Parts: sequence; structure tokens; C-alpha cells
Amino acid sequence: MPKVSKNRLPEKVYTKIFTLLPEMIYACGSANKADSFVKTLFSYSEQTMIAKRISILLMLAKGKSYGIISEKLKVSQGTIAKMAEITSHADTAFLQELEKVVKSDAASEFWNTLGYKIDTLIPPKDGNWSAWRSRKIEDKIAGEQPF
Repeated sequence: MPKVSKNRLPEKVYTKIFTLLPEMIYACGSANKADSFVKTLFSYSEQTMIAKRISILLMLAKGKSYGIISEKLKVSQGTIAKMAEITSHADTAFLQELEKVVKSDAASEFWNTLGYKIDTLIPPKDGNWSAWRSRKIEDKIAGEQPF
């Protein structure tokens, strides 16, 4: 857990520093620049914590159970509950962006599955179809994302 100074900041300073982070991330303009920004500014453990929190939010939005989330991300159920609570009080803009990511991920998963099914329906010409199907299943399992 990060340590924050017990000394209170004046309200004006507090407000200003908390508007800077989103402005800086937005100013990056691309995923590569944002990645560089995050890697420069945050320690590895801070990056891991933030990435896990985002992953928890996405998995909750996809309807995954606490048990599955805990197992896949190696987080406590208390952390998952905290993120669920945060989501329940989140503003509409945040929830809409989260839903966009979930939908784009679902669409990508749909097209990947469709492509897999089409590939499995067309056996190789003059080949061992059984071995080919087994390889396709192994490839699919190897390519699955943890959430």
C-alpha cells in the first residue's frame, strides 16, 4: 500500500494536482505515448495494481464471478468487492467507456471464434484431418486470454 503524507494540502492545491493526472494522460494522444508515460511515472507495483483494478472492472462488467476473478488475477475477494462498490457509484461517462471496452472485446472474441469454427469446418487437402483438428484445438486453448 502506498504511503501518503499525513500533511493536508490546501484545497486549491489538492484540486489542481488531481486534475493534472487525467490531463497528462489525455495529452499523450496515443497508446504508445500513454504507455511510456505510465512506465515512467509509476513503479512496477503501482502499474500492476492499476492494471489489476482495471482487469477486475472489465471482468465484473463481463459478469465473471468473484471466484473466477480471484483465481485468474490473484486478488482477494475484498479487492473485487471494493472495485464492484466503486463501479456502483461511478459516473455515467466512466461506465460508458467501460462498456465500450467490454463490447469491443466481445466483438473481437466473436470474430475470433467464428474464424476458428470456419477453419475447423474445412479440413486440409490430403492431410490427417484428426491431427489437424487436435492442433487447432490446442492453438485455440493456447491463444485464450485469462479473462
